[in-house]
Amino acid sequence: MTDSRLWLVPGAPLPGGRGWRVWVSRRDGQSLEVPTLTVRHRGQEQGFISRWQPLDPLPGFDRHAASLEIELSEPLPGAEYEVGFSGISAESLYWRTLPEQLRSSSVGADDGRGALTLLVASCFYRPNDREGTYVSGLIDLCRRNAVNLKLLVGDQLYQDWPPARPLTPPLKMFTDRYEAYWGDELYRRALDLTPNVFVSDDHEFWNDYPERQVQVPHTWTENLRTSYGAMGRATFDFYQGAANPDGQAFFRIEVPPLSIFVADSRHDRDSIRTDPPHFFNAKQWAALETWGRELSGPGIVVIGQPLFQVAGDWKDHSLANFAADYGRLWQVLEEVLVTHDVLVLTGDIHWGRYATTETAAGGRLHEMVASPAANIAQGPFVGSRSGAVAPTKITVPVSQGMRVWQVTTTQTDRVPTNDNNVALLRFEPGTNGRVRCRVATWRVRPVDMRWPWQPPADRGEPRLRQLFEVEFELR
Repeated sequence: MTDSRLWLVPGAPLPGGRGWRVWVSRRDGQSLEVPTLTVRHRGQEQGFISRWQPLDPLPGFDRHAASLEIELSEPLPGAEYEVGFSGISAESLYWRTLPEQLRSSSVGADDGRGALTLLVASCFYRPNDREGTYVSGLIDLCRRNAVNLKLLVGDQLYQDWPPARPLTPPLKMFTDRYEAYWGDELYRRALDLTPNVFVSDDHEFWNDYPERQVQVPHTWTENLRTSYGAMGRATFDFYQGAANPDGQAFFRIEVPPLSIFVADSRHDRDSIRTDPPHFFNAKQWAALETWGRELSGPGIVVIGQPLFQVAGDWKDHSLANFAADYGRLWQVLEEVLVTHDVLVLTGDIHWGRYATTETAAGGRLHEMVASPAANIAQGPFVGSRSGAVAPTKITVPVSQGMRVWQVTTTQTDRVPTNDNNVALLRFEPGTNGRVRCRVATWRVRPVDMRWPWQPPADRGEPRLRQLFEVEFELR
């Protein structure tokens, strides 16, 4: 019988289609041991090497965790495998490896192995999805598509709502909320459908982290923000970050000719009162700029907040509030756009949308926002669409003064959408050495438009529905 006290979350796939990284954990006072594994492809047992690395525990907390890397002896990049974990999961899990590189489906078996398929999701508020529409939608999408990886781009739980009892000790406050979310069998099922990588955003800590929030008592003084912020980072690293490559907050994923830079603009963010404030630390800047210089094909940047966004205020600061870093990020991208196109994948804003800008020489920058997976807002939607569309003009500082980018948001009767949504992307070889990309927004549940005294509305249409699709080529 499966031991419900043992948890596992599939993490990042290993490079070159060689396997996967897995987060394994238990909380019952017993030691955590390497699970008994089986790996099959089309019913045949596969050889593998496992590497087990216990994580440093959170001091004073009784959950133990470890990272487990499963490296296939004779990998088939892009293929689907059946992975069994005796004592943890009663059922086998079915995961794909990464393609070693993009290739046409006409080469070899036409089983999706030459394409890269990604799911993107952000902003999951568990109390508004107790019935499991999110996992149901993901199950259907994974049945229809050969998904290699989910990019979970922030706010995978809400530490600040509902609020904890005032001044609950940091360890208890943060771990209680993780235990509630990760302890939900439906949510863990959503995680175990595919490999995952994790990006933090503010609600892993508190709204507009690391700033003071009048409604959050544990942010009222600098000392409180320091102690609670440190625990927010520690628990993110323990539950989510440990599943990333080498347990890092930022990293690269290579599927030539595509190169993906997964960035984290929240984990080490400075207070806006710093002179100057930064959303990347020096090490991440060096890594991003090296990535930009080394690109030999299209680039993808994964980040927790949209690039196409104006400066916020004391309620919620955006990347644009960090003028020096924002200009530096645009400079990196503009240099890339001389020879290659870039796609930004992000979340945060509780709208699903697609927008583009381009250089005079024809370099195109695309941005796809997938948000929310389960909206924190309950009851009728009474907001306007003013925040749904990207700004038509982005102005950033450059060494010569200011640079203006013209932005176009695709608008139809269904997008931008405030329905609960995820994005599905498929990449495969295009024409003349380019990469063909198909992007779709999928609704997993309609927004609740009724007032509290009204009965649930029956729209007469399925919850899982494609709202939008666009296809383009990346050079």
